[in-house]
Amino acid sequence: MSGLPSNEDLEDIVEDVVEDVVEDYYDDCSNLHDDPATEALQALHQQFESFIHLYNIAPRSFSNMLKTPFRDSRFKGADWLNELFLGHHQCFYDALGVEKHIFFLLCQKIIETGAYVEHQQTKVSIEESLGIFLHTIGMHERHHNAAERFQRSPETISRHVHIVVEALCRMAPDYITPPDFSVVPDFIENNNQLYPFFKDCVGAIDGTIIPAWVPSLKHGTYRSRKGTLAQNVLAACDFNLNFTFILPGWEGSANDSRVFAEALSVPEYNFPWPPQGKYYVVDSGFSNFPGFLSPYRGERYHIPEWVGANRNPSSMKELFNRRHAIVRNVIERCFSSLKQRFAIIKGLMPNYKLSTQADIVIACCVVHNFVRRHSLFDEIFQSVADPDYVPQPEEGTSTQPLRRQMNHTDDGLMEQSLLRDSIAASLWQNTHFRRPSNSA
Repeated sequence: MSGLPSNEDLEDIVEDVVEDVVEDYYDDCSNLHDDPATEALQALHQQFESFIHLYNIAPRSFSNMLKTPFRDSRFKGADWLNELFLGHHQCFYDALGVEKHIFFLLCQKIIETGAYVEHQQTKVSIEESLGIFLHTIGMHERHHNAAERFQRSPETISRHVHIVVEALCRMAPDYITPPDFSVVPDFIENNNQLYPFFKDCVGAIDGTIIPAWVPSLKHGTYRSRKGTLAQNVLAACDFNLNFTFILPGWEGSANDSRVFAEALSVPEYNFPWPPQGKYYVVDSGFSNFPGFLSPYRGERYHIPEWVGANRNPSSMKELFNRRHAIVRNVIERCFSSLKQRFAIIKGLMPNYKLSTQADIVIACCVVHNFVRRHSLFDEIFQSVADPDYVPQPEEGTSTQPLRRQMNHTDDGLMEQSLLRDSIAASLWQNTHFRRPSNSA
């Protein structure tokens, strides 16, 4: 093949031939203009049309004769990663979404799970495999774009995304763990607006909608209240921005009460129930029953409602809601940081199997907790450090909570209602008699 001309050379040859034929054609036409119907002119016109056709199909024809190499760049995926390793830390973070030392720690942990060894490919290192996952899932790259970036086939990209997802899901029991119920969280204890009033709070619970890809026959069941195809995800977190429970994979149209009830009642989900006297904070869509403390309905609640001239609570219930919103906002900060790090969580989901889409959510939460555990100054976590942080609203998002009705005993509901009233009265008394009114 080395003796054949290149595609470009062949195209140049055709262009030269066509130019000569066109020039001869017009010369001959000028000589035969007195008798345009002659057989000579017709033959010349036929020859001209043949060359024009050859010229139009030449690039495609010669490309078929001479196979053009595909993904033959000398700058392979391993070279790109090596350049990132040796380069500025911000370039590394922007490309993969984690710091350098986190990347290498995560490589080591993935090897320890055994998932990478079971699927080990001699041509793809663990570093490149993790890089493929972080770049594809974190940057929401199409597999064909990632294939060009790493100079691998789309099949290889897909395979290594699945390998890393499997490994991260194996790590979930070690990194998505219940909170320590025996201690008062530092977030509560070190804030005199919250302590001792919320000293028995162990975390926050809420749900979120994450995009999903489903076959057309299932569009109806996965159509969320926002009108998009999605999976319904329920999560709990502690006050250090760690996910302590995650339940993905429910249909976007599934009633939230059903997801919540299943999470609490199915033993296989291992929901971290709080001990007697402890509770999670939830929004006003949840019932106020033992183990779950919700705000007062019909009163101001969401953080943006407390901005401006009317920022001060005017009643005991408003004051409770204001402080409750600060406590519960930790789950919003968790969701926001997760979606900042992994664009696939808020973008269009590729056509993975439904089970894989649920596993991707778990894998992202594992990386989220891993980074939180091993990095003190992660850029994304720093951006949500403010307790009053308000996430940017997503398209179609409603700030109104959905009612998640569940059946509870009258005694349980009364007990939790009395607890809420007691906390509200203590807050109001403490603020009204000991602090200026603008300190709420």
